[in-house]
Amino acid sequence: MSQMQATLAAQMFSAERRRAARAAVSIRTTAGLPGMERVDVELVNLSTGGVMMNAAKTLDENTPVMLDMPGLGWAGGRVVWFFNDQHGVQFDRPLSQLYVDMLEHLHATD
Repeated sequence: MSQMQATLAAQMFSAERRRAARAAVSIRTTAGLPGMERVDVELVNLSTGGVMMNAAKTLDENTPVMLDMPGLGWAGGRVVWFFNDQHGVQFDRPLSQLYVDMLEHLHATD
């Protein structure tokens, strides 16, 4: 994917829909999907309200997902946008800012 395509994908999850600052991370984990299916994912940016992730398969908009979050367990959400292997997921319940800050400290990409 070109840088321009990646930028456009990120912009689809527009500024007015974002309510929290994003943390640039690189976390490899698993997403649970309907029907007991699992897929490998990489979380690439995280906030209290959602995450942008790369997935090993394309997930349709509104697909429910359960993300295996390090040190926390499973966090539920749904896909709100996708472009190729990039997906935006909105959490069902917000994560704590303290937890997001901890993951940023441990898994920052900068």
